[in-house]
Formats: sequence, structure tokens, C-alpha cells
Amino acid sequence: MQIERFTHQLQQALASAQTLAITRNHNLIEPQHLLLVLLEERQSLLNSLLSRASGNVAELQKRIQKALDDLPVLSHN
Repeated sequence: MQIERFTHQLQQALASAQTLAITRNHNLIEPQHLLLVLLEERQSLLNSLLSRASGNVAELQKRIQKALDDLPVLSHN
């Protein structure tokens, strides 16, 4: 993947998703990591689209958090 070809915003989102995955001791960056990062950005296009579609952003964030909680974690033996 040539990350330098992505927009600066997408590069930042991917870096934040990676940080989230590392913080939660996940060995992969899953779509849920990226989605949660994008939802947490209040001015994101995703939030705007969800609001226009009468989507419940807070509920979606809770469900994604639950999905992340259910992912396997790395054990440090």
C-alpha cells in the first residue's frame, strides 16, 4: 500500500486507527478501528452523512466499541 498517495486526512485517520488498535492490544487494524476514529471526528464527512440520514452516531459508536471489546487481544507472556 502506498500510503503517501492518500489524502492527509486519510493518513491521519489510519494512524489514529493504528494507535487505537495498539492501545487495545489488537494485532490487526480492523475496519471497526477506522470507523470509530472517523466517527469521533465531529466534523467528518461520515458524521455529516449519518446526521443527514437521521443516523444515531452515539449508538453506532457504542456498538463499534462493543465489537472492538469482542476482538481477541494480544497476550504479553
